[in-house]
Amino acid sequence: MKNSLPTTILLACFLLPLNSVLAQQSERDIYEDSLVTEAGELEITKRADVEFGYQVTLDGRIIVRTNANDSGSVYSGNYIPKIHTYYKPGLENFEGEIVLLEFISGGNACPGGALQFLNLRRNELPRLSNLVDACIPPIVTWDYGKVTLFFPRSPVLRGTGFLPAETWIYQNGVAKKVNAASGRARRR
Repeated sequence: MKNSLPTTILLACFLLPLNSVLAQQSERDIYEDSLVTEAGELEITKRADVEFGYQVTLDGRIIVRTNANDSGSVYSGNYIPKIHTYYKPGLENFEGEIVLLEFISGGNACPGGALQFLNLRRNELPRLSNLVDACIPPIVTWDYGKVTLFFPRSPVLRGTGFLPAETWIYQNGVAKKVNAASGRARRR
């Protein structure tokens, strides 16, 4: 072999930086995510202070913190946040951007998880809606000034029977369950 040393040096110069990039990517948690919004950068990151916890931040300010081991938290059962879908301005009657967050458990009992709307507006504090408890992923319809979440009737994953179909409407910062027979929101 003639002059294999230059080839070895060239390969080493290429592979060492690549190895560093791959190592950095493998350190990132599979659930971490980010989204650039009109209000700033929305990020989902793993918390360093607890084993099973995440946080949702906007430009570094914490909006939601989860901890699977905190039984007093509304997020204890479904502690892994993810961006389900989001809406950028354009439809009438929506002010700012709407992000639909889904909180999953990481297990296999429910393919979906609790849902929560996050309203983001430039130069304003983010606003969270109430949680919508769910076990299956919804069909989401974005409409003029409202979002409809439809959960079709589905079989129970453990046990027998079916989960009934449900419809929820998010409007003016609040998610309300709709009575299917009358089309009116139920009081809770």
